[in-house]
Amino acid sequence: MEFKLLYWYWLVFGMVLIIAELFIPSFTIFWFGLGAILVAGLLLILPELAISWQLLIWAIASCILTFLWFKLFKPLMVDRSKAGISREAILGEIGQVIRIPEQEKRGIIRFTTPLLGTDEWPFICDQQVITKDNAVIIANAVAYINIISPEKSVYGVEDYRLAIQNLVQTSLRSIIGEMDLDDALSSRDEIKARLKAAISDDIADWGITIKTVEIQDINPSETMQKAMEEQAAAERGRRATVTRADGEKAAAILEAEGRLEASKRDAQAKVVLAEASQRAIQKVTDAIKDNELPVMFLLGEKYIEALKNLSNSDNSKVIVLPGDIPAAVRGIISAIGK
Repeated sequence: MEFKLLYWYWLVFGMVLIIAELFIPSFTIFWFGLGAILVAGLLLILPELAISWQLLIWAIASCILTFLWFKLFKPLMVDRSKAGISREAILGEIGQVIRIPEQEKRGIIRFTTPLLGTDEWPFICDQQVITKDNAVIIANAVAYINIISPEKSVYGVEDYRLAIQNLVQTSLRSIIGEMDLDDALSSRDEIKARLKAAISDDIADWGITIKTVEIQDINPSETMQKAMEEQAAAERGRRATVTRADGEKAAAILEAEGRLEASKRDAQAKVVLAEASQRAIQKVTDAIKDNELPVMFLLGEKYIEALKNLSNSDNSKVIVLPGDIPAAVRGIISAIGK
């Protein structure tokens, strides 16, 4: 029994190739898949077409479609980004990475809409640099060059753009690797000067001079930024604790000094009051001697005033008075005189 290819075989085969283009982005497999779909359509018209003719038609159709794309249709799309496409339509355009960057090669990203004349653009990723104190930072630099000898730039190096890129990256890693994290983050001008001096002599042999070098990015990595934020928060907390403790200490010292001063003043006041009482008692003793009538008058007056104050208060009270007030006063005076 002779093997026969049905139209849906080619249809499925073509769809598989087109889907494979999503995983193997070369934009060539797509056209071979489209050629298989064309053979499937042809078999619907000519179902008795021989397998050899089917394979031949598929190969020729696929090659023709691939040739037309790369030589005819794609060049016509070169200026699409300059012909009626606004800047806002280009911003935020999403591309597909078709080659990841390697040590000696740039990566390539493809956009559905050609940007500035082409739909494929080389790119590099942020490079991680380790400082002298083993901190990881993200650093990139941009070098602006001036080609003074095109012959040397073409024949002196295979690809001067890639060579300068690698030279800038390796020199930048070497310079930052000799610095601490704090110095690397705060010494952009020093890094620029050292980087320019490091690559100027090397690229002079290629007929190229450096106009200027700019540090595009120099930031700690995400993990390092998180650690720095935690360290800063801990330092702020420590300072707040120290400040609060110092304030409490100062307040306690001032409070203790206040109590000490108040105690001293109270003691001095008691001494002064005692001395005053002593002098008063002595003067009273010297004054009364044998003459008790004025003293009795004064004590009686104070006695009556005290009773008046007791009687004016709101508290309930029981007052016991001596039967002979003059005799009581006379007894007090006698006790003072002794």
